[in-house]
Amino acid sequence: MKKMNYWIAIVLGVCGVTLGASHLSAQCTGGTFAGSLTPTVPWKTVPCVRGGEYYEFSAVAGNYYTFTFCMAGGNALWNTEATMLDNAGVPVSQLGVNNNACGLGADVRYWGPAPYTGTFRILITESDGVSNFCLSNSLCATMAYKQEVTPFTGPGANCATANNIVSLPYTGGGLSTCFQFSDYTPSASNCNSPYLFGEDYVFTYNGTANECLSIYLRNTFIYTGVFLLDGCPDQATTNCIAFDEAGAGDPVLSNITLPSTGTYYIVVSTFPSPNCTPFDIEVVNCVAVGQGDTCANAFPIPAIPYANVGFTTCGFGNDYNSTQVCASDYLDGEDFVFQYTSAGNECVAIELSGTSSWTGFHVLDGCPDNPASNCIASRGEPGGNPRLRRVEFTSPGTYYIVVSTFPAPNCTPFNISLEPCTAACTRNTNLADVCGTATPVSLTLGDTICGFSDFSFTPDTSPDLDAAFCGSIENNGWFSFVADSTALTLQFEIGNCLTGFGVQAQIFETSNCNNFTALSTCFNPQIQANGFLQATGLTPGNTYLLMIDGYAGDDCEFIAYRVGGLLPVEWGPFTATLDDENDVYLDWATFSETNAQGFYVQRGQSMVSPEDNAIRWETIGYLEAQGNDPDGHAYQYIDREVEFNGDSWYYRLQQIDFNGTSDFSEVREVGLDGPDRSALLRIYPNPAVDAVNLSYYIARDGAVRFHLFNLAGQIVRHVNLAGGSEGTYQERVDLADLPSGLYIYDLTIGTKSMRGKIEVMR
Repeated sequence: MKKMNYWIAIVLGVCGVTLGASHLSAQCTGGTFAGSLTPTVPWKTVPCVRGGEYYEFSAVAGNYYTFTFCMAGGNALWNTEATMLDNAGVPVSQLGVNNNACGLGADVRYWGPAPYTGTFRILITESDGVSNFCLSNSLCATMAYKQEVTPFTGPGANCATANNIVSLPYTGGGLSTCFQFSDYTPSASNCNSPYLFGEDYVFTYNGTANECLSIYLRNTFIYTGVFLLDGCPDQATTNCIAFDEAGAGDPVLSNITLPSTGTYYIVVSTFPSPNCTPFDIEVVNCVAVGQGDTCANAFPIPAIPYANVGFTTCGFGNDYNSTQVCASDYLDGEDFVFQYTSAGNECVAIELSGTSSWTGFHVLDGCPDNPASNCIASRGEPGGNPRLRRVEFTSPGTYYIVVSTFPAPNCTPFNISLEPCTAACTRNTNLADVCGTATPVSLTLGDTICGFSDFSFTPDTSPDLDAAFCGSIENNGWFSFVADSTALTLQFEIGNCLTGFGVQAQIFETSNCNNFTALSTCFNPQIQANGFLQATGLTPGNTYLLMIDGYAGDDCEFIAYRVGGLLPVEWGPFTATLDDENDVYLDWATFSETNAQGFYVQRGQSMVSPEDNAIRWETIGYLEAQGNDPDGHAYQYIDREVEFNGDSWYYRLQQIDFNGTSDFSEVREVGLDGPDRSALLRIYPNPAVDAVNLSYYIARDGAVRFHLFNLAGQIVRHVNLAGGSEGTYQERVDLADLPSGLYIYDLTIGTKSMRGKIEVMR
């Protein structure tokens, strides 16, 4: 048989604004000098950049430089705008406006070649994404920057210099399409996708006829595509084998069969032009073809430890659902089924990786559609990549592991790993699940205890305990100890949490595990964080209980040290006050400070969680402490122009010591009235299938209109929405008759117009 030569080309790209392009309407000037930078080839970061500040740096003629709030440690919680100025403050070129390509931070902005050797300024401002690009913002952002290695002609730049994949499985990390330039366009091959507009990265691979491949891209920006072709995109004879346009990022090609033996060109790019993206890539041969669709045809796991990559639930059908055993919403997508025969008395750690969001797995001693089956363990994660530290195969027999997603009919790629359980603690026996059989430990001065907040623990509670504890209880466990003094302080170190919520703990006195008296502060950071718990009023010789619970049901490893003395900071009053300008004034004081480094100011809002009143926290600022001050000190932080979105904001302080430990203040709530401006609060889902939901706030009377444009600028939808009086509104716009593709929306409330992108997917 004559050997045929082909190529596989993978092309990646992202939505954003080019950094070298000039947008005169968005250029900003002025600003406050904040420091000097020295770009080097390795990445560097500026930990606190504020809107309205500029930094000076020396550039060399012909060199390229990158500034980003997305990669290499950069991040931002507001829309960043960057303008390059000369040393006199005159704009040289616009680096781009953030369009949330990587979430709330800005996309990659590169600049060059520098027109001459000299001093330049990079000015950072805030953009509202519509007409105001030169705003100030006092909230800290982290900017990463570097000098680029030029010229940009390395592996992956084009088909002639493609990055060759020698064998599978192949994993490439820390790659980028940036600086590879846009060599190929939608019209260059019969893929004809707008996701070929961006800068391109190209791989090659020598494949065989009927070989099955799966290609996973991860950690990309939005609007990224991956393409598989049998030739370079600019060749007229090239055929498009398969491609995936991922408006939300991280595109996947799953179970793709190569038609012939030969060298395949693969390609990657983004939308719109000339965007670029960072990415990681994994190319593997398909596994489990013809197996895994049902329990009757389950994929066998021969022995543990076991690990394999390249699985997918896509195309395997939705055979099991949330009405069956395990009763989990994460059974409503397409399913993949493993089968494992255990000798019994076996503990296994199970972990999925490389999944999409809303992925779960379920362990049963029978098939989910058999009512006689028992659900041994189940875990679903909105962010994907679920794992369980301990799954007990108590009895000998056959067990099934079902991987699925939520909602229906979703599917996901995934890798799987099963390992024997490892002890999270060797100092003492772990927490007991039941209060009446609490595990005895020693908590004399200098002692250390450890363990983990087992996800499978049942909530052991009572009305009295609910009232005494500082949060709700999902999977609490118990230690008992005999007091050796009237007071004690425990220092907690928390790690390896399954979901990142952390643990909460408190010391109680009880005689019947029904009536409880709290004798300590409550350790409840609501994130994976270290901290302190302090008990007073103890009677030496009496027995007390230390209760530890996973916040929102989290499973974390912990170490608790018995330390002497009082907490490093003795908290004084803490208030949060809203003024007429929607600024929130945070005032607090300490009565004493020892070894105190500073205070992180945190802001949060309520979220959907098993935990009552669960709050998702973010750090918005930092103030240095006094270090050592026996009399304490007063502090103030201003959170300026807080945006209204219909819910209260919450504030707290995380005090950090010079040795890295921390403690948290009480929480303060601020209920914001509607601001004197209308706003689009949320547009979802995006990508959309048949309809899109709008949530918006009207500050004053005015008509509300929604327009949708295609990329040619034609209006494809015009809807008059509910409006009138001040308030928050919810509306649904039907998109069922529109073809798949990218559209531009315009929501007008009175005289204010808000625009953005939405993708329709079928």
